[in-house]
Amino acid sequence: MSSLKLYGSTSGYVEVAPEATAQNNSVTIPNTTGTIAVKDASGNLEVGTGVTIAAPSSNTYTVSTNGSERLRIDSSGDVGIGTAAPRSALDLAEKTDAIALPQGTTAQRPTGDNPYLRWNTTNSALEFYNGTDWVEIISDYFPSGSTILG
Repeated sequence: MSSLKLYGSTSGYVEVAPEATAQNNSVTIPNTTGTIAVKDASGNLEVGTGVTIAAPSSNTYTVSTNGSERLRIDSSGDVGIGTAAPRSALDLAEKTDAIALPQGTTAQRPTGDNPYLRWNTTNSALEFYNGTDWVEIISDYFPSGSTILG
């Protein structure tokens, strides 16, 4: 039976195989029904240099990079980016930059009956799909760069 090799660094790898052995800077773990995880000194799952996945409380998961929490999924399933206390299904309120919207031509509009929000590159307009029709919300037909609504 062949084994599955999971490479982790230039000095070796972790290998999952039928029998446990250790040689040549590698560790072979026997087949198991349990959980196999590589953890850092704090007990968090380290998935790359400076990148960890942690469970700081019951049914809550975080992703950290460079020692700072970047993403949190709480026990309600709410996702926070840049916040440790998401207040809605997707909470970006603590961020001060912007949300990059999907963009494409009129021909590339998605189909379906879901509501969508996107930038239309064909007519330079922010548009919303209400489940039936595409509606331009803001258009940029003026050289000044903005259209005033209202």
